[in-house]
Amino acid sequence: MNKLDKKYMEIIESWIHESKQQQIFLENDDRLDEANLEKIRCNIYEIFQQMFQQSKKTTKTEEDFIQRYLSYHQNIPANWKKSHEQAKEQNSIDMFIEETKIEAATKVEQLFRSLWCKDGLN
Repeated sequence: MNKLDKKYMEIIESWIHESKQQQIFLENDDRLDEANLEKIRCNIYEIFQQMFQQSKKTTKTEEDFIQRYLSYHQNIPANWKKSHEQAKEQNSIDMFIEETKIEAATKVEQLFRSLWCKDGLN
């Protein structure tokens, strides 16, 4: 694992840890809805952490890796965005769940782009 990979993984791991700690705090404070949203956020971090590792294992060049990993950031949240719009139209509580997923995925993508896509080409 190179320095860039290690830095990325350390940041994601810290977000996962913080999210789990926040979930515990919220549960202890009887704020179960908020704790559930935090659990969802943590799951999204873990999903993209796994996709990162998968992308690293299945690509041969740095460029292929970047493209593969960024494709996950386009494909995975696509259904969440559709569900978010539907929930918003129906004024459903599910809107908050989908919003949490999208926000967490966006945060991870922005981190990745800040480390790997400094030239703006990706």
